[in-house]
Amino acid sequence: MQAVHAWLDQAEAMARGRDGLVVLMQANPFLKPRLGGANGFEGILGRLRRLGESMPGKVLLVHGDTHRFRDDEPLPGLRRVEVYGSPHIRWAKARVERAGANRFTVELISE
Repeated sequence: MQAVHAWLDQAEAMARGRDGLVVLMQANPFLKPRLGGANGFEGILGRLRRLGESMPGKVLLVHGDTHRFRDDEPLPGLRRVEVYGSPHIRWAKARVERAGANRFTVELISE
């Protein structure tokens, strides 16, 4: 996890003054741990929270894991798109806008 945190810190530094930052990962870090266990995503969630605060509206997190489509803002300033997974395979098209309040346009593409 130390390498992941260093990578996110480096990505944040590189994104300053740019159009935005897209973070891609497989797992859904917003799932609650099963059976009350430890949350292995606390460190990542802290980094994502900080990114949303320092670059509001300019950070897009794309992940899979629960096989549902979601497009929301689970943390202030952080937009999250969760893509479908098997057996519900679909495409999502994303575009980055250089200006405006909504930097990212995401649409589901039917087969």
